[in-house]
Amino acid sequence: MLTLPADIQFMVLDYVGFVYMHPEVIRRAGANLRHIKELIIEDEPLPVEPVSTHVGSLAASAVLEFDAANDTPGQRNYVLCRILQMFKLCVLRRFCFVSRRPLSQEALDILSETQDQLEVLQTTAHPQLHQFLGQVRSLDVHVVEDEIDAGYYLKLITESGNHIRRFHLSADMGAGYGSGLQTGAQWNRRMPNLRELWLSQMGVKNLFDPLSTAIDFAALTYLSLIQAAGADTFVSALGEASQTTGLSLEHLAVEFLFMGRQRGAGPFDQCLRYMFEACKAIKSLHVGWNPKLSSPETTLKTIQKSGHHLELLSLTNNAEAEALTSTELGIVCANCPNLKQFGYAIHDGMIIDTLELTQFLSTVSRLKNLRLLHTRFRSRRWLGITEREPDYCNPELVAPEMQRFANKIFGELRRLSCCPMLDALVVGSWQERDSEDEMNLDNDDDRIDQFCFVRAVQRDDLNRTEAVGVPVSRAILRQTQLYTDILDLDPNAGYWGQ
Repeated sequence: MLTLPADIQFMVLDYVGFVYMHPEVIRRAGANLRHIKELIIEDEPLPVEPVSTHVGSLAASAVLEFDAANDTPGQRNYVLCRILQMFKLCVLRRFCFVSRRPLSQEALDILSETQDQLEVLQTTAHPQLHQFLGQVRSLDVHVVEDEIDAGYYLKLITESGNHIRRFHLSADMGAGYGSGLQTGAQWNRRMPNLRELWLSQMGVKNLFDPLSTAIDFAALTYLSLIQAAGADTFVSALGEASQTTGLSLEHLAVEFLFMGRQRGAGPFDQCLRYMFEACKAIKSLHVGWNPKLSSPETTLKTIQKSGHHLELLSLTNNAEAEALTSTELGIVCANCPNLKQFGYAIHDGMIIDTLELTQFLSTVSRLKNLRLLHTRFRSRRWLGITEREPDYCNPELVAPEMQRFANKIFGELRRLSCCPMLDALVVGSWQERDSEDEMNLDNDDDRIDQFCFVRAVQRDDLNRTEAVGVPVSRAILRQTQLYTDILDLDPNAGYWGQ
């Protein structure tokens, strides 16, 4: 890549990620860094891509091969700082630091001194982030150390992020993180331009009241509460507070994974009732719930009434069964004529059971405008097994099963002359796994790699044609397909999978 003509180098380097920050890449590319607008630092390797039956590994080839295992955080910090010092003043518009450790103070100082025109920032948390939030419009902050509670970062952006339109705060701390911000906390400054709010992998039960002093929820177009404990309390309070003002939400994602078994009358998602009533037209909806809960009755009633507005729908029950009954799925498909992306939890047995799959596709075939179908499943109980070893999952058998599953879906829908616009299929949920995990797969581990396919037509020697699935990596799918927003709502993806 680095030997390409200069004008092509500029285009390619605009989007290159300095994987492990190799010194040779820095030395050879340094002369052209003045042209780069986006810098992505992958501080450690991303998860291994699955292996395809036909083409082998789907992972992209590295520009340079080297041993990153021996790099220390100190060495990587040094190289990162040298990279940043090579940039001209104020050339970067996007900076992304994908890591499991905080950005170093030295790197933060260099950014704040030389790159004060950043518009998109994705990084791990640091107490001094406010140093360069002046022009930032999209901010993703991931907390990797339990040093400062959520309240600090929420307060920080209200004081320093007047231009922010999109804010995503996530944490490795789990459901209890964020509980330090109690009802009654208030801030003097508001965020007049905020339109998208994402809070994930943290507790949000006590956050609505203090946040409402800084955020105009009536102006939000996107609200996401993924893997967030207390989401039911949050959305209930928001819905009740919005009965007179209304909401402008077009995209809503909420999960009820931490709720216990239902008690008393009413569905578990009745807390969404007032929110649905306050919204004019929701175009994107994700609802997730745990296996202890029944079907989302309030959500289904809303889909019956306003499903024609939906362009993206994601339903996941985190169980070893389909998210809905066949009747409920039929109601969804019949009332969502404009749906382009559909994410749905299936039983893993459907992957190898032709009859069950055919029944599922006969219902989904009503979605005439579908462009991407994402089938999710919780376990691998029926995958990779043989009659001789019914209790052992052979990873080498999974890829062929996924390929046959993709071929069945594209082939059957073509035979039915349905879903003519379906371009892509995603099977399974994103799984965080490194190369060591891949080499030492424990059969007690229920994780299955996610497989992505794009539709193609195969022609044989007799000139007969058949629709098939061509395997691609998740990264390639997101770069080449128009409709992949639903992957941001992929269960388990979190900070790493988006």
